[in-house]
Amino acid sequence: MTARAIASIVWTGLTGGTKLIVKLLWTLNRAKAQVKKGAKSFRKELVEYGIPDDIAWNITSSFADPGIEMLKVQNLVKLVRELPHD
Repeated sequence: MTARAIASIVWTGLTGGTKLIVKLLWTLNRAKAQVKKGAKSFRKELVEYGIPDDIAWNITSSFADPGIEMLKVQNLVKLVRELPHD
């Protein structure tokens, strides 16, 4: 194996990990945005059906807050650490 081949393998390993982290963070941000968008449209529908805005806000935040909390990187790391090890 040549030095160039080894360097190529190492470089691919290093940049591949960076790409994975960036894609993960991008996906988490998109997921959070989707949760917020869903909560906003849900609140809008509740208000259209006659529920007062402050009550609609409380209802939608009850649904959206756990989803956003679950998508935080710190909570995902904690979840992975708490997984049982075989």
